[in-house]
Amino acid sequence: MILFFILAVFSSARGLQVAIGQPTYEVARGDDVTLVCSFIPAAQSTPSTLVIVTWSMEADSPVDPKIVIATFYSINNQVDIKPSYKDRAEMTHDITGGRSTLTLRKVSMQENRLWQCRVQIPGDEEGTPSATTELVVLGKTVVDTCDNGRYTWSLVRQW
Repeated sequence: MILFFILAVFSSARGLQVAIGQPTYEVARGDDVTLVCSFIPAAQSTPSTLVIVTWSMEADSPVDPKIVIATFYSINNQVDIKPSYKDRAEMTHDITGGRSTLTLRKVSMQENRLWQCRVQIPGDEEGTPSATTELVVLGKTVVDTCDNGRYTWSLVRQW
């Protein structure tokens, strides 16, 4: 909430301000995670203002373009999700509240990388139009304990 207030103070002087509240999200492989992006336009938007919010992740090679996972278009209230993520990603948006979320289900090691939230508003190109966070996918730890009445032992596995 404090971050949102600070952004509000500076937005009119500096243009569009986009932020992700956490620099790093940690999640166990196979679990779900929700990335949260906040934004404040330089000028008050109206229902007819075009706002485009895009969530992307860095490519395997730094020279390749980012991999776009989800994009929201305010004009027709449309969300496009990358076909390979249709069953695992959900994007929500609150344009008047300046918020977008991307929920990833059953996270895999493939999502262990930098993620970006980018907001585009025509005529509002100044400021900070995007923010980045790191998604750290951790291996799950399983502890099996066996007791045969005489001995007790534990086996720790990571997968």
